[in-house]
Amino acid sequence: MKILNVVIGGIAGLLLLGLPLSVLNGSASIGNTGGANWLSWIVGGAVGGAVLGLFASSIGKTLRYIFLSGAVVILVAPLASCFSAASLIDKQGAAVAAVVGIGSMFVGFFAFFAAAIYLVIGLLIGRDSAPKKAVVTVDAPTPETHVRCPDCAELVRKEATKCRHCGCVLVAQP
Repeated sequence: MKILNVVIGGIAGLLLLGLPLSVLNGSASIGNTGGANWLSWIVGGAVGGAVLGLFASSIGKTLRYIFLSGAVVILVAPLASCFSAASLIDKQGAAVAAVVGIGSMFVGFFAFFAAAIYLVIGLLIGRDSAPKKAVVTVDAPTPETHVRCPDCAELVRKEATKCRHCGCVLVAQP
């Protein structure tokens, strides 16, 4: 079962973490750096999903952990593009940094909504079923185990010395 969790986690991590993050990162990158970053995000998503699958108790839990971690990572990813836009001011000028900043803003809006969807799905999928209620077996009163109180006529255990209903002192019966 663990091997299946790891395989499903790797595939789901690739599809649910790696691909969206590579698109977010690639749309906010400038120049020729996008290709290597895409591959690193995809491999990172697959490895991350496989690791989450290793520690999950079921496939549903694996998917839950992937969606919840994906929501966090997708929210954080646009911050990296904002920092890269700020660093471009020194390197390539304010005009290029402004274009990257506007692109980062749109990526941030997309990431916010994608993270919200991931969060809702993550909270709904893989939940434990309703807790099972404990079955309490109560011994039905029988003439061998119970007697009637002489004062209130309620059933009480034979071993009782005092009626719990009215407080009458009971005489032990053989």
